[in-house]
Amino acid sequence: MPEYAAFLRGINLGKRSIKMADLRQVLTAAGYADVRTLLASGNVLLASPQAAAAVLGAELEAVMRAAFGFDVPVLLRSAAEIAALVESAPFENVAVDKDTRRYISFLAQPAQELPQALQEGDESFRILQVQPGHIACVVQVNASRGTLNLMDALDKHLGTGITTRNWNTVLKVHAALQGT
Repeated sequence: MPEYAAFLRGINLGKRSIKMADLRQVLTAAGYADVRTLLASGNVLLASPQAAAAVLGAELEAVMRAAFGFDVPVLLRSAAEIAALVESAPFENVAVDKDTRRYISFLAQPAQELPQALQEGDESFRILQVQPGHIACVVQVNASRGTLNLMDALDKHLGTGITTRNWNTVLKVHAALQGT
């Protein structure tokens, strides 16, 4: 049965709280197999016979809306897509120090060309790679509002069909999908 990573947007912020144990229970009861969560930021691993990602994403959104009473956008990636992303090593040439954060922003729709100012970034962030399903970014946390500048800029230009994860989280999702 195909395995997927479902990245949920905007949960556990304010009143949009979902306990991971409750989420696992709801999705398991809905018929999904091997449901696991990673961290409390909306990373769900599961298996489903549904091969059409768009259909599966819509199913998951409907199940969560019925169970929790609010919309939870889902950005779904197959285990193979996560493996390909990790193997592409988007941060291969990035020097990492205590102030450097590497992020992957998953996109619901392929990104149209980003404005030049966003592509160039500023002292707080740089966009390294724009692919149809994701954007790879580096943020300097010692810069004023670094992560917020990036998130604000991406939301402004791409809307709500995006959710962002730290690269370390993506690596953990990949390892969990690989069974390591």
